[in-house]
Amino acid sequence: MKPCFSLLKEKSFRLAPSSASRACDMGLPSGGLWLSGSGAGEEKGYRGVVGSRCRRPQRLRAAAASWPAALHSPADVGQAKWRRCGVKTTLIIAVPTGIKVFSWLATLWEGRLHFTTPMLFASGFVSMFVIGGLSGIYLGSVPVDIHASDTYFVVAHIHYVLFGGSLFTIFAGIYYWFPKMTGRMYNERLGKIHFWMTFVGFNVTFFPMHYIGLRGMPRRVADYAPEFGNWNLAISIASFAVGASTLVFLYNMLVSWRRGEPAPGNPWRALTLEWQVSSPPPVFNFDEIPQVVGSPYEYGVRGARHAVLNGKRAEAGRPPEPVESIHS
Repeated sequence: MKPCFSLLKEKSFRLAPSSASRACDMGLPSGGLWLSGSGAGEEKGYRGVVGSRCRRPQRLRAAAASWPAALHSPADVGQAKWRRCGVKTTLIIAVPTGIKVFSWLATLWEGRLHFTTPMLFASGFVSMFVIGGLSGIYLGSVPVDIHASDTYFVVAHIHYVLFGGSLFTIFAGIYYWFPKMTGRMYNERLGKIHFWMTFVGFNVTFFPMHYIGLRGMPRRVADYAPEFGNWNLAISIASFAVGASTLVFLYNMLVSWRRGEPAPGNPWRALTLEWQVSSPPPVFNFDEIPQVVGSPYEYGVRGARHAVLNGKRAEAGRPPEPVESIHS
């Protein structure tokens, strides 16, 4: 059975049930950004997106489970029996999410990866989101949820899901479409510095919170036990590193926009429509409406073609050119 592909969800904002649905809404564009960002650094070895045919049901299952999943948040303060379903759906939601993660990994499998800046951020997103999802499973257990409630463990979990699961893909999308938007290439070296400062700083900031949270470090307090002092000092320093990485990003964007190298029409050798015209695109985008004839992500499918442009509609009925020619 082929693995299925689904787009994001999440569940563990601890404020209100609607927070889970907002996290699910956040995940939908993140999944699309991941597909594009990873396409900037991969020539698929043998196929396109794995399990793409059943992405809709998995997406709906994740969205449906995310609504009641937020009810696990007040499980430690007492609630009506019917609201305990949030604990169960917190665990159930791991199923479509796991299918989605395996789909992403299978899509990358046997691909020829080029770790450009968009690809680095797309890869970082997968690893960070998996860590956040695994910690969420623990919160689906009532005894663990009671012990970890209002501690740094919850802070770490939600930041791995929302920061790692959204900001990394946002940066991947910005770097990926920057040449198309501006007609200039960004500085690749500065882009990689930005990624590693963000990646390392983020993990040093939030990963220790899992440990000290279970040791009893509460969130939203000004005073805490002396044993947590050194931990919080290291976390604070690392958080400033994350902030400094944003300055690198802004400098790269502003300087590259003004003085960057002119961008070719399709620097990523992508198949999607926007990369089939010049960068930046002309005023009316296309001389005529393109005819879509295939998937935009089938980099490893021989003869794959996404669209027919510029009056070549007759070619749509012929076998398309080999994938090596597309990526030449």
